[in-house]
Parts: sequence; structure tokens; C-alpha cells
Amino acid sequence: MNYSLKGTIVRIEPSLNPFRRTLIPKQHGQSQIDPRVVLSWIQNCNEHHGRCKIRRHESVNREPPLIRLIDVKSKRLITMREPVKYMALSYVWGNTTMFRTQKKDLKALEEVGGLSPYWNRLGQTIQDAILFVNSLNEHYLWADAICITQDDANEMRTQISQMDSIYNHAFLTLIALSATDANSDLPGVRLDTRSTTGAAAIVQGNVLSAQPPSAWADISSSSAYDTRAWTFQESVLSSRCLFFSEKRVIFQCLQSVEMEHLVSEQSSERPSPEHINPLVNLLSPFRNPTIHVNNPSALYTDFMRSFYLYQILTVNYARRKLTYPSDILNAFSGVMGMLERRGAGRFICGLPESSLDLALLWTHGSVRGIHRRNLGDNSTTPNLPSWTWAAWSGPVRWD
Repeated sequence: MNYSLKGTIVRIEPSLNPFRRTLIPKQHGQSQIDPRVVLSWIQNCNEHHGRCKIRRHESVNREPPLIRLIDVKSKRLITMREPVKYMALSYVWGNTTMFRTQKKDLKALEEVGGLSPYWNRLGQTIQDAILFVNSLNEHYLWADAICITQDDANEMRTQISQMDSIYNHAFLTLIALSATDANSDLPGVRLDTRSTTGAAAIVQGNVLSAQPPSAWADISSSSAYDTRAWTFQESVLSSRCLFFSEKRVIFQCLQSVEMEHLVSEQSSERPSPEHINPLVNLLSPFRNPTIHVNNPSALYTDFMRSFYLYQILTVNYARRKLTYPSDILNAFSGVMGMLERRGAGRFICGLPESSLDLALLWTHGSVRGIHRRNLGDNSTTPNLPSWTWAAWSGPVRWD
């Protein structure tokens, strides 16, 4: 484990510092996450963030009808038919041999302690997620490899069609930002699984603090997570995310960003939600449609906003990589489901029917490497027509 001191040294005199009550030097240099800090961020969001409350209220009537979850207390799988509070995990599978639930395993996994015999095969990312949820004294976690029966085609189809609901209804999504595969750590969950980022001390009444480089570097730096197609919709559809980077955890909701190792709550290194997710404003709840009954211009505005959101999401998604080309629409299904509720109507081969004339005006984002997407001879996905962007590999754009 390498320990280094990077960034800048700052001196803050308490008598001159208007934010002295918010100094939190004890967070600096911790090699393990303090669950109390994360819980305080969630509590603050619950109590003070109006935009987040609206998003949660809109989700009430769209709870997934059936969801299987990991009960982290009893170490088993449990099927829920009623709304329940749970966290979701978003991570990169990679080329791993981790355990994946199959039909033959279900009965054993639903017994108390049923996950214990499989613990060492779960993959480190899922293990750490279970430990972290338990450390917050929460009960339930959703992780696709465990909660979806991987050899049940009907269940796979149903669950994929519900991805927008699954991630939208999770009260927090854990994002394994620095992971390269499912055997990677969630840094900071266990002792000595991340490097410390700085130090702070009070010397003669002054706070001397080593500020790490901009936290935004942790989020914006190149990572396997940011290149994969499946993880795109998982982060986009989540109303609250907790990013696990190599040096710190960063909490982002619709209204604010919180992070470990800040010198003060007013630190200039704190990014806005838009810096972490440029789509935050676009993804905020639309205006109440009932006020549009006698206002056609407002309806038109929402129609165009919906199509603009579709464009932005598609452009960003098309850059991502897929292990199986036939998943091109499956990995975008949650986004399409969300857009349907926002006025886009049903989709035809990845294009919104309500604005099909505009959607057909897509073009290739680059002339290099453009080729038809090969779905493979064994694919159950029919060949896509040439007029959809999903039939082609490579970036797309609308001029």
C-alpha cells in the first residue's frame, strides 16, 4: 500500500474562518470509510433536498412488482412483493468466474445462511457491497449476478425490462467506480484497501490541512466503469449514487455532492452534481403534466425536451463497449423505459415512435471503424434494420 501526500497545504485560522464549525479534519487520512459520515449525507438529503423528495414521490407508484434481494443480515435471497428499502450495486463484471445464481441454486440460497457456502465465490465487489450495506445497518442489497437467475430466460427478460424501476427505486446505488472487474475491492470498506489522501492537524489553534488533488479527478479519470454499456443506464437511472474511487467515497444526488476529506463544507474542490453527472438537470422531474391541458406550447416544450434528452443519452451510450453485441438494446432498455414515461412513447429498434422522423436523422459520429453490428449466429436478437443507430458500432450524433 502506497501512502502519499499530494495537493496543497492550507492554513485556516479559526478566528478568521467563517466556516470553522464545519471543519472536519478527522476524516483526512482514513483508510476505511466511516459509515456515520455516509449516513449523515443520506439524512441531509432526505430532510433538506426538495428535488430529491419530488423524485422519490414520483417513484412510489412505479415499484417493481417482484424483486429478489440479498438480505445482508440473514445472508440469504428473499423475494419481495411489497415496496421495501434497498440499495443497488452497479459494477463491472469483467472476465471473472464469480458465482452467478442459477435455477438449481435458488432453494438453497433462500434458506437462512444460504449465501454462506458461496461467499468466497461471490466476487470481492459483491462481498464488499454486502459488508457495506450491513455497516449502515440496512438490510437489503440488489446485485444482478445474484438477484437474477442467470439461466432463466423469462426472468432475465422481465428483469431487464424493469431496470429503470430497479435502479430508480433504490434509495442509494453503490457504484464501483475504480473496479476493473467483479473481483475488485470497494475501496475503504475493509481496512487498508485504499490509500490515504491527506492529513490534518491543529497546530497552535490553526488547522493545517493537506488538501488532496481535486476530487473531481477521482470521478472523471478514465475507468473501466465509464467505458461499459451496462453501467451507463445504472448510474443515469439512480437518483442517489455513492461512488467508490481509489481514495475516497463521493455521494451525489440531484441537488448536491458530498465527499470525504474536505477541509470544510465550503471547499472549492467540491464539484456540483452537474459536474459528476451532466444530465442531472435534464433528469430532474418534469413539470406536472396536468397543468398542460390548456397549454399546447408547454406540451410542445416537454416533447422537445424529451427528444433532446433522448439524443444526449443515446450519444453518450453509443460510445460504450459491450461484451455481447446482441445486448445493444437490452443495456439501453432502462433508459428507454424512463423516456417512455417522459412522453417519448414506445420505441422501435431503439428509436422513439413519437418522434421517429427526428430520430431517423442520426448520423455516424466518426467515419472511422463504422461497421454493422454483428449479433452472432447464436443470438436470439433479430438482426436490426440499417436505419437504427443500434445496428451499427461506433459513436452517433444528430446535427
